[in-house]
Amino acid sequence: MVHCYMCDKDVVKFKTNSHIISEELFKNVKEHGKMISIDNVAGKNEYSTKEIKDDFICSECETKTRHDDGFAKDFFIVKKYFNSKHEKLIMDGQQIDLNKIPSFKEVEKFDPTCFPKFKLFVLSLLLRHYCYLKIHEQKEMISEEHLIEIRKLYHNRESTLLNQKYPIIIWKYNTLNNSVYYPYKTSIDQINSIDILILGYRIQICVDK
Repeated sequence: MVHCYMCDKDVVKFKTNSHIISEELFKNVKEHGKMISIDNVAGKNEYSTKEIKDDFICSECETKTRHDDGFAKDFFIVKKYFNSKHEKLIMDGQQIDLNKIPSFKEVEKFDPTCFPKFKLFVLSLLLRHYCYLKIHEQKEMISEEHLIEIRKLYHNRESTLLNQKYPIIIWKYNTLNNSVYYPYKTSIDQINSIDILILGYRIQICVDK
């Protein structure tokens, strides 16, 4: 028996060769872009095409992540949810005037009705990476308290709570359209957060909220 930390259940075995970032999203990185490895201690960024593919979640959780990855393909590759460009920052579905944050520009405006699915995709990445680190590197990226809350939020999939808990901030970097980096710990105004880059979209989820 093994323990799946994504659903907190004991299972006979893990699903073979699960991904943190789906093959569909990684295809752009392999063909046109780069994988960025963040080293907070050394203060250096390294570039590679290394893809994490291993056994770390159960088959039931794998099935759920495939739904999230299907949305991610529509969002990041097909661009199904985009309508027009505005210089706006999007935070939990609400637009914030970028004049208040002048260092960030050119954020695309997307359909706010897709936000719960976007949030689920982000939580899915966070949980998948947590499971990989816990099992294969004996590291914990978030505390047990937040793991329990984020796991519950992800599996319950309740839209109102998705909008209320663990706010996220999204920035668009046109120079990193074909680049990704896996989740890593950082902070925003002394609030602990997890930072992710997916094909030019930098996503920060605040884990103290």
